[in-house]
Amino acid sequence: MPKCPNCKEEIDHLLKVETGVWYGEYFGNFDYKEDSFTADGNINEWRCPECDTRITAEEEEADKFLGVR
Repeated sequence: MPKCPNCKEEIDHLLKVETGVWYGEYFGNFDYKEDSFTADGNINEWRCPECDTRITAEEEEADKFLGVR
């Protein structure tokens, strides 16, 4: 299992962080129906789920880090 280069914790997944605009319908009481998400291209990166450190900005590199490619 890979380790985060910052916190040294073993991790089995990364957090994908992407900025943009989410459009959805809200029905009240925390009930949402997602309609669409449009990325704005400002932030698109993968982070450590333990310490939130940026691991990479490339999906292929994220796969390599996790050992799936």
